[in-house]
Amino acid sequence: MKKVSIFIGWIIGVVIMLVSSKLAANYYAIHANIDPLSKSASLLTLLFMLFFFLGSSVTGVYMFIFRKQHPR
Repeated sequence: MKKVSIFIGWIIGVVIMLVSSKLAANYYAIHANIDPLSKSASLLTLLFMLFFFLGSSVTGVYMFIFRKQHPR
């Protein structure tokens, strides 16, 4: 049961990161006068997603190291 709740929390976090990156990219594209359907907007969305992936990866590595140093 604990693994299921962790998995559901992980899925919710991923959805929040993806949706927020898409919204941020759309906001930036509209205010920078970039056509939302252009290739530039798609690459901008991928850039925001890459930053979120990098941040979540660093957080995951940090938590893994922290758990190794301080076992429960």
